[in-house]
Amino acid sequence: RETLELSQAGEDVAIKGWDDTAVELTLDEDEGVYTVDKSQGVLHVECKAPLSIHVPRLMVVNVGQVSGNLLVRGLDGSVSVDEVHGDASLGAGEATISVNVAHGDLGVEHQRGPFSVREVHGDVYLSHVGDVSLGRAHSDVSVRDAAGELTLGAIDGDVRLHSVAGPVSLEEGRSDLRARDLAGGLAAHKVGGDLSLKTDVTPGLTYSARAGSDISARFPSDTSARFTLQAQGDLSATLPQVEEQTPNRVVGQAGEGEAQVELEA
Repeated sequence: RETLELSQAGEDVAIKGWDDTAVELTLDEDEGVYTVDKSQGVLHVECKAPLSIHVPRLMVVNVGQVSGNLLVRGLDGSVSVDEVHGDASLGAGEATISVNVAHGDLGVEHQRGPFSVREVHGDVYLSHVGDVSLGRAHSDVSVRDAAGELTLGAIDGDVRLHSVAGPVSLEEGRSDLRARDLAGGLAAHKVGGDLSLKTDVTPGLTYSARAGSDISARFPSDTSARFTLQAQGDLSATLPQVEEQTPNRVVGQAGEGEAQVELEA
């Protein structure tokens, strides 16, 4: 399979997939600011001007350093990005995408293939995505309509989750976490701020979280789960069946107790 190697770009870059078998490069500047070389099925490109590239959808794309913004749309093969100094906007395809570092904001929309990023310095917005792995984010993270697994490492800003079908894992959220409609369970190992949780629970799965501040959790009246709730401060819980209750701990059950809910504030 042919490969595009964009080793260095001095300005904004847009890479879009199309149904043609050719590769088209469009520059906003005169000749002399770019080099193109092809050998053994690999197209090597370097450019100092704003650059737009159309490639076959299944072409392998490897991007090195981008000084400006990066746009990637409509690719179904494999995409790797080393470093983007501006904002990055990715998606609208089935490609496997990996990003090392994004210094600006990162947006991923309608991306059906798996996506991973090691570090983002700006805000992160993910919408209509599949499997996602995010190692480190220095600002806020928002995820909406995720069809797969969501793995989050260390997040400095607020985390907002809405409609995630797969399991959610958060290693360390240093601010607030707001989550609703998590069909695949939750493992929030450390939330530095407040936690707000509103969701149905899936039988056989666990929803667990530990927060450094307040927790507010709401579940439908037909929930089937066992609850273990703990707090260093005030604790108020309304459960159909209460088995153990102290000022700082409540253990009880709703329905047949088919899921596990474990919350600690």
